[in-house]
Amino acid sequence: MKIAKYFTFYHTDMLLGRNHDVEGITDNSKEVRNNFVFVAITGYHHKGVDYIAEAIKNGAKTIFYDEDIDISNSNVNMVKVLSAKVELARLLRWYYRKNKKPKIIAVTGTNGKTSVTTYTFWLLKSLHINCLLIGTEENISYFNGRLRYIKTSNTTPALTTIYKLMGEFPYDYLVMEASSQGIEESRVLGLSFDVVCFTNITEDHLDYHKTMDNYANAKSGLIYQLKDCGTLILNQDMAYFEQLQKLTLHQIYTYSSTSDKAFIYGKILERKLGKMKVEINCRNEKHNFYTKILGDFNLDNLLATYAIIKALKIKTINLDSYFTMLKVVKGRMNLFLLNHTFVVIDFAHTPDGILKVLSYFKMVKKAKLISVLGCGGNRDPQKRPIMAKIATNYSDMVIFTEDNSRDEKLENIISDMIKGVEGKNYLIEKDRKHAIDKALDFATTDDIVCILGKGSENAIIERKIKYFSDLEYIVNLGGKRLNG
Repeated sequence: MKIAKYFTFYHTDMLLGRNHDVEGITDNSKEVRNNFVFVAITGYHHKGVDYIAEAIKNGAKTIFYDEDIDISNSNVNMVKVLSAKVELARLLRWYYRKNKKPKIIAVTGTNGKTSVTTYTFWLLKSLHINCLLIGTEENISYFNGRLRYIKTSNTTPALTTIYKLMGEFPYDYLVMEASSQGIEESRVLGLSFDVVCFTNITEDHLDYHKTMDNYANAKSGLIYQLKDCGTLILNQDMAYFEQLQKLTLHQIYTYSSTSDKAFIYGKILERKLGKMKVEINCRNEKHNFYTKILGDFNLDNLLATYAIIKALKIKTINLDSYFTMLKVVKGRMNLFLLNHTFVVIDFAHTPDGILKVLSYFKMVKKAKLISVLGCGGNRDPQKRPIMAKIATNYSDMVIFTEDNSRDEKLENIISDMIKGVEGKNYLIEKDRKHAIDKALDFATTDDIVCILGKGSENAIIERKIKYFSDLEYIVNLGGKRLNG
């Protein structure tokens, strides 16, 4: 296709100097090839306009930018626009317009995004439905019986990446996580959703959004991208529920673990260390099953998954059987047995996440509950003392250690944390491996050791990256997986 077709539709007021075939669109100058369109976007650390020369050298024939620069090239269309991010979204939608579009399910929330999207993806895959998962841990493609894993580095990847993945095969469904930062940075701009699901809104990313209202408003942007026949799914128990339900005329499915007035209501009938018995009610339907998915908060994740399946009107599955067989997500409430001690590895890294993990194991513990956690550097410092307070209130012993300190001094991070501690039931061990060792040494038969904050991550980000995996370390010590 020719670039003139794009200009004829979107930029009728501009004179096009060079009409060329469009072989690709990107905001990464290193990806540019002959006859590409390059969009110069300003990010946190780099300005796209600084890479225009490289893009031209690599073969770009049209450049879009939104900053004041002094550059000209008679062989290239140099086009200044109001917003390069908006232009990129518009270009991608135009370029891929003839591709078959999958139905898109977007899940957002402070916690639960990865679990809900993963459960939904595996359910679709179990029915041999062609589907794509775009998530925190990895992107997974399932098409015509072939399963393929694709590594990712962002909760919500670049919009160019989403379109490339989505256009690779004619998928029936795309299930994706949508982070508040991804929404704010226009990484989902122009996508049309069939289902948007909110899991919860609790304190996180305030270093970026500054206030909870800004954070909630960023997430609410997804609602305006719902298709006319789309469905909004809301956790009735979450903050901002009433405000969000007033933002749309779309069909709304509500779910709750506290009120049977919700469209979908669930409760835990039995809590044990290695499994839960759950009941889900939806109008005249009732489901009862045991699951190895642990935690009261995971009941909400199961309810959200159930709501998505209802919204998609998928009926050819025995949900009781599916939820019973469902495996936990890697790095989320992973339970091990190690030398008569139970070890839990979870990604919880917010006050709400810490509270929900520890409150469950405090209810089911037979002996001591020991926690290992840290806080990230260059991130919201307000939550550090809150997380530490929760950990020491719910645990018999806590060991504070490193997480991703990034460019910040670890001593300062831990100092912020212990400001919230009221008792003396904690130790400080800066080295994460040594902190885990101390927790295991302190533990005896039937104790539970919760290692929080990193989940399946395999590196600790400091000024230099240090490779370490909580999961691998516990497995290498002989930990036996009990729920997955």
